[in-house]
Amino acid sequence: MEDLEIVNYNTNSVEDILTRKGARYSVSFFQRDYSWGKDEWSALFDDIVASLEEKRKHFFGFMTFFKPPSSSEEIQIIEGQQRLATVTILASVVRDLFIEHKNDDWKKVDDAYVKPQDIYSKESYEKLVLSDINGDFFKKYIQKEGKPKEKIDSMKTEKKLKSSNRLIRDCYIYFHEKLKNEHFLLEILRKVTREFIEMTSEVKNLRSAYILFQTLNDRGLDLTLSDLLKTHLLQKAGDEWKDIKKEWDNILNLPSIDNMNVFLRHYWLSTRGIVKEEELFDKFSGEVENKEQATKFVIELKREAEIYSALLDAKPVDFDGNKQVVEILKNELYVLSKQQVLPLLLALRQKFKPKQIEKVITSLTSFIFRYLTIGEQENKELERLFSDISRKIRDDKIKNASSVVRELKKKYIKDETFKELFKNKQIKDNKKAVYILTKIEQSLSGQEEKFASDITLEHILPVNPSDDCRKYMIQNKLWDDRDEWVYRIGNMTLLLGKINRKAQNKSPLAKSKEIYNKDTKLEINKPLKNLTKWTAKEIEQRQDEFAERAVQIWKL
Repeated sequence: MEDLEIVNYNTNSVEDILTRKGARYSVSFFQRDYSWGKDEWSALFDDIVASLEEKRKHFFGFMTFFKPPSSSEEIQIIEGQQRLATVTILASVVRDLFIEHKNDDWKKVDDAYVKPQDIYSKESYEKLVLSDINGDFFKKYIQKEGKPKEKIDSMKTEKKLKSSNRLIRDCYIYFHEKLKNEHFLLEILRKVTREFIEMTSEVKNLRSAYILFQTLNDRGLDLTLSDLLKTHLLQKAGDEWKDIKKEWDNILNLPSIDNMNVFLRHYWLSTRGIVKEEELFDKFSGEVENKEQATKFVIELKREAEIYSALLDAKPVDFDGNKQVVEILKNELYVLSKQQVLPLLLALRQKFKPKQIEKVITSLTSFIFRYLTIGEQENKELERLFSDISRKIRDDKIKNASSVVRELKKKYIKDETFKELFKNKQIKDNKKAVYILTKIEQSLSGQEEKFASDITLEHILPVNPSDDCRKYMIQNKLWDDRDEWVYRIGNMTLLLGKINRKAQNKSPLAKSKEIYNKDTKLEINKPLKNLTKWTAKEIEQRQDEFAERAVQIWKL
């Protein structure tokens, strides 16, 4: 290992590592955020219990560290941060339970494993400092002592937590549930700190740390695209890596972007073109080969990410106060398709004014409804179309809504084809079904008003039929193919207000008297008020009528 300059191989307990004099552990800049989940926590806890029962030590894996020459105390974790962070969470739970039980041992646990005291200043300091994304949350809610219930309640009030911080919170809750009734807390803590053994080593410089990290990834650490891209950018940034890291962390801290990898792919589709997921890292890294390119790239990426975040949780202020854009996005387009349209929306938001965006997304909703919801055409072709349009918008080859609509018409499903597909369509997604029936009701009534929040989807032939309804369905030859008929659009309607849930499982004729006759508001229910029969013929006839209307509702 001399080429990589890996030295000082040792066998250490977790306690040896955490109680090393004067050492303060931090996460290297190219490390991922906290990522362990319930599978890893439960495996760790099972290992602790098994080791206790069998009175044996446990091999806890490998850890590698780097000690920057500029610091006398900092030690960066190259490999092992997930384990060290999780043990710190467990130790914090034990400490906090001691506080709850008014056991003075809490201070010993805190001093040993969480926040030791500086021997000169007598001030406590955090033994482990996580990444910028996790560091403040970890310090505030895990490392700071307190009563478990109060801490858990406080953590649950935090809104828009990043996914890695949710994992930290849930890890604390997990160990609290496991340990809150245990009477041998110290034995559990002693086992995991003193008898869980690590093979440790050190690297002499960051270059070796980076190479080792990449090698470990190749051997199965399963780093994501964003992990690798961040590492590549920091490596190319040279002595300006801290500025790049700051910009990158600002992107990660944007609200709504929970999946950085999805954003990166959408960004590429919107700006460069079609790319396979497995090719993305090579594409990105090929564009960034020096410090200047790294800086320019991360600035552009941040600008796009800010728009992307705003699109994911659209508000009128993001569109110069245009409420209609937000209404269409949230209540129509995103109901039908969110992931597929984001690359195109990203380009639109960069180049078009809100009024033009409103015109495009109105047409885009009709296009998506025909192409995907009813037509079930290939996503791959849609992705290519939207990527092409996005790049033309960015290159000023498309400058207005009318030109976008012309491009959409290249894949537009024609009226007759759409009508025939609609006539036989089944919908099992309740949100999409409510959207479709709402648009039909608005067409029937001639009103665009919003419905009350207590609107519900109603299957005329019920999903869970009563015994009497089952007999009705058998008599009318609907039972054997019940899924075919229950989920047909013609078998669905809308209801307003509170409905007797038991009544909803009755036969269509019984529901006509008990439910539909009482509805005086919705046009869509008027033909259902005095049913004398409800068979395949009536369902098909109703759906055919809807199909005729749908051609006009969802039109470019």
